[in-house]
Amino acid sequence: MGILSFFKTHIIGHNVQVTKLSPNILFFFTVSLCKIIIFIFLYYLTYFIHMFLASKINSKIFLSFRRIYINFWKTIPICGIYKIKLLDDSVQFLLDFVLPRLQNLISVWELFFNVTLIDQLFGNKETVPILFTEKSEEFKIIENNILVTTLIISNHRSINDYILIYHLIYEQLNSTEDKFSKATILKQLWFENDISKYNNLLRIRFIGWGNIFKLIQVEILKDIAIKDENSKITSKSVLNLLKKNGNEIMIVFPEVNILTTELGMMQRKINENYSPFVSKFYNVLYPRFNTFVNIIVAFQEFFPKKHAKRSIFHRDKLIKVTDSLNKKVATRLNTDDKTDNWVVNGHDKTELIKLSDTDVQMNQFMYDFTIIYYRVKYTNDGHDHDKGNLKVHRGIQLEQIAPSLIELMFNNISTVVDPIIVMIDIRKHELPYILNLKPKKLERWLELQWLNKEQLIKTNECNVVLK
Repeated sequence: MGILSFFKTHIIGHNVQVTKLSPNILFFFTVSLCKIIIFIFLYYLTYFIHMFLASKINSKIFLSFRRIYINFWKTIPICGIYKIKLLDDSVQFLLDFVLPRLQNLISVWELFFNVTLIDQLFGNKETVPILFTEKSEEFKIIENNILVTTLIISNHRSINDYILIYHLIYEQLNSTEDKFSKATILKQLWFENDISKYNNLLRIRFIGWGNIFKLIQVEILKDIAIKDENSKITSKSVLNLLKKNGNEIMIVFPEVNILTTELGMMQRKINENYSPFVSKFYNVLYPRFNTFVNIIVAFQEFFPKKHAKRSIFHRDKLIKVTDSLNKKVATRLNTDDKTDNWVVNGHDKTELIKLSDTDVQMNQFMYDFTIIYYRVKYTNDGHDHDKGNLKVHRGIQLEQIAPSLIELMFNNISTVVDPIIVMIDIRKHELPYILNLKPKKLERWLELQWLNKEQLIKTNECNVVLK
């Protein structure tokens, strides 16, 4: 999808009729949009200022200038030494005060952007209510007061899925923090240069279009415009991120593209012509496997590996293991070492847990989200282009939609529009089981989850009761 088509469909939307909106609604919408744009502008302005200063202060040009400057002022008595000291003090002030605060200020603008976006899209619980299915399971990303590395997979119904999932994570993390205050955060930044208590809110990343990105990083639009939806992330990229930053929340949309009526029909037609044995989906798109499989492969590095059993028929290996075991037993007997540090299959226990001795702590569960947006409409009948008549509940119809960013913002502000209901189902899967699957079995497992989603969406829609 081209960048213009993406903006028209998923950012602006086809159902936005500005001329029919009241001046009051337009004013509040303009204010809301300006807040979001301002934080994006401040984020990138601060980012480029920090990058410029950090690169110039260590550049060959500046070092040459400093050398010439010092040599010149050395020749001038009395005031020369003060001029040299002034330059050195200025550089030190830049390194110790300015650059660290600029670095943290980048994170502050990102945090303000995320929280503002959540408020502008999901702040009004009457016109944009968020509901969970009866069988939804507990979503937990904090263990022993520590954020653990967690993988979330989800179907893709709208551009708002990104903000919605961030909102669910924010609700859980913010309950463990003090009340969020922009003024307090800015004061802490200026006087203490410490925003570490909000770090968890910044450890949320999305993976797709061959990139790992955050909500505020608009450069992802370039990837959407020029990259293929099959572009993948390598296991090495995920490993490097975790080893560098520690625990992260990672969200993947295996479908990559957002489901639309046209895209769904096109995919079914292509599968029918070229892959007749592939499952037909009406409520989800067929998932891509590469990125998901590579993430799981990366996660395997942070779990203790199972040691292969040694065959007694390999005589040379058996002798080597036996000799090693005998030597360690003799050492223990000679030193009278009573500690419980025995060997297992010729390997120390410390070796078995070596891979777990890291800053990265894995969540024992992977979470699977199913997201659906419904528009509540008052009508006597309805038509589904895929299957015929929609189910009508006493003159009230639930219509599945893919709301654009602007549509949801208008819905959040207005009090007279039909509500947009967000329905979420959360299921959890044991991560150790998934980590033990081979790549081909991982692909089959993911396909089965999408078959379950297809059926789940059908079932939930039939069970909805409107009052």
